[in-house]
Amino acid sequence: MIKLKVFLGVTILVLLVLLPVGCGRPATPEGPEDARDEVLGYLRENVREDVPAAGAAWEMRDVTPKGLVGQTTIEFITSNYWEVTVSYPVVAPQNIVYDILVTHHKSGWHWQGEVKPDGSIMETGKEKPEGTLTAAELLGEPSYDTEVKIYGRVDGLGELMCSCFFLISGRESVQVWYDTMVENDGTVRPAISVEGMRNGDKVIVTGELKGEGGIHYSKDDFWAKSIAIP
Repeated sequence: MIKLKVFLGVTILVLLVLLPVGCGRPATPEGPEDARDEVLGYLRENVREDVPAAGAAWEMRDVTPKGLVGQTTIEFITSNYWEVTVSYPVVAPQNIVYDILVTHHKSGWHWQGEVKPDGSIMETGKEKPEGTLTAAELLGEPSYDTEVKIYGRVDGLGELMCSCFFLISGRESVQVWYDTMVENDGTVRPAISVEGMRNGDKVIVTGELKGEGGIHYSKDDFWAKSIAIP
């Protein structure tokens, strides 16, 4: 009888230890493919059933913007109009947050979200703030030397050899300058504080896209007048 009680006690203890794993706790993604599959599984269960099934064939390519340091963007494409874009910082695996954009090009449907280091999934803002442009929209139809507002994710802050960072949105990036902004006639623009801002923050930058280039700047540099975290 004593042996039976001991056996039952050990069995219950083992089950209690294993229970969280068996109750559907998300697994930590081991790479962009895992993050993609986690999101597609979530979408099949909660949003729409016709997203590509597990084991679907994907064409993979690296579409990281040229010159972007510390960030990787991988694009997965199927033959039936589905595309999944996975962007993530080059940091320790336990700190990676995967930014996922799922698009069905034939219908125009899309979903955007994040996969956290613990495997949890969160849908991010469906719309950019009113009156703002993404980096892709700005570069697609550039309005040079005209004040505009752009919205996106900060990357490369404190890592580049300049007073600048990358602003990423719409799968494109803009190099945003917040100091050492000097016009061709020597006029120095006032510096903008980035205190408290971190890589990964979503921000709105008011400023202008520089035109044909000059002595102290390059074409398509973006000079900030203000930076706000919405």
